[in-house]
Amino acid sequence: MEPWFRAVSGGVREYLDELAGRAAADGGSLAPDVARLVAAWRLVLRLHGRTARRGCRACRGRRGGRLCTVWQVAVGYFLRRPPE
Repeated sequence: MEPWFRAVSGGVREYLDELAGRAAADGGSLAPDVARLVAAWRLVLRLHGRTARRGCRACRGRRGGRLCTVWQVAVGYFLRRPPE
């Protein structure tokens, strides 16, 4: 796995971990829903992991080091933060 992808995926995973931790610590009524959403995102991202040929496992034809659209959305929303 390329170093830049490790950094990006690590940042997304860190954000999801923090979100799940904050929701659990808050203990509000939405905590179970947040935990479910975080688990779903983790699974989707795992399914769209990188192959040995640097492509996405789930998206056919995406090679050459580019992120598939699933990872592009995750980076946009979890690392860059979308505009309000």
